[in-house]
Amino acid sequence: IPADLLSLGKLRSLRLCNNQISLIPEEIASLSNLEELDLSQNQLNSASFSSFACPKLRHLCLAFNQFDDFPEAPSQCPALTHLDLSNNLITTVPETISRLTTLRTLILDNNKISTISDSISQLAQLQTLSLRYNQLNRVVPNVHLLYSCQKLDLSHNIISELSFELGKMRSLHEVDYSHNPISVPPKAVTDKGVEMTLQWLRVNESKLKRKH
Repeated sequence: IPADLLSLGKLRSLRLCNNQISLIPEEIASLSNLEELDLSQNQLNSASFSSFACPKLRHLCLAFNQFDDFPEAPSQCPALTHLDLSNNLITTVPETISRLTTLRTLILDNNKISTISDSISQLAQLQTLSLRYNQLNRVVPNVHLLYSCQKLDLSHNIISELSFELGKMRSLHEVDYSHNPISVPPKAVTDKGVEMTLQWLRVNESKLKRKH
């Protein structure tokens, strides 16, 4: 990133997508008024993106990079509401996800995620969670504790059983679990649509609890 660009202290929006950026300098913190940053389609990974502090940053796009670990750097942005890490190589969502307390939108599509920490349930303000095209074999743990979540996308994974916790998500307006090998609830139920499926999960909660 050019040094003269980092001297623009009043800059609010910056797009650096589709370059060959492999390192983010600590001096980016000098952009103290930056609210939107697009670094998609570069060559960033967790090692090259370890130190990052922009106090007013709300929107951060890191899609189409080379992250194989969930980066800790976004947690240094106390105002962050939108984080896009789609199309990377991430396999695990770690406990440190709980530090992103201001997030409202989290996009993790097209990764290799098979494990998600229970601490994701601490994201009390999260409204949209997208996990399409990953390797999840179960619904997000403690998903019912995402009290503000309105949109949940679990499509194109390997989930065989929908958790009864889905039925307890009272703020949920839209959920997509298509293109999964779901056997519970039975196909006769899921074929009737989302509302009927969620109702079935609520009615059969005690039975599903005993099973586990």
